[in-house]
Amino acid sequence: MLDVLLGASGGVFGILGALFKHGIEVWQAKQQADKEIALAQEDNRHEEVMADKQKELIQLEAQNGIALAEVNRAKETDVAAYAALGSSFDADKATYSDDKTSIWMVAVDFVRGMTRPGLTLMFSIALITFTVMIWGMLPKEVVITPDFLKSTFYRLVDALIFLATSAVGWWFAARPSGSAK
Repeated sequence: MLDVLLGASGGVFGILGALFKHGIEVWQAKQQADKEIALAQEDNRHEEVMADKQKELIQLEAQNGIALAEVNRAKETDVAAYAALGSSFDADKATYSDDKTSIWMVAVDFVRGMTRPGLTLMFSIALITFTVMIWGMLPKEVVITPDFLKSTFYRLVDALIFLATSAVGWWFAARPSGSAK
């Protein structure tokens, strides 16, 4: 009987050992699965951070592209403005007389060439003369009041700015882009 009992106990211990071994393997498998999940989550966080950095990089590249386009546009505008200025100087070289033997055509060229500078000089002298005349005709009590000085000064500055912008605009902006030969 002892043999049977010892034989049966060996079978029971074998079954218990197998169950214990299986329990340890399940626990180890769960631990391994938890480690793999943690690694996958860490990889996922890393990928998210990299995607955010890639997005920021793309945004910076787009902003740099826009800034570069604006710089190129400004450069092209400046180049075109200087080309137009050069064309305006070339337009002044145009003459109506092909041969200088005709005194009338030389006179036409002289009048055409002196019209713009003459009018600019005439308007400048007229403004200065008018200002000096008005200033000289007013009584000193009126001239030294702060309100009069302030309003008159601002009006004179406005007139000078208008005269300057009109002259410069007429000299450079109103000219044809091609030469009139």
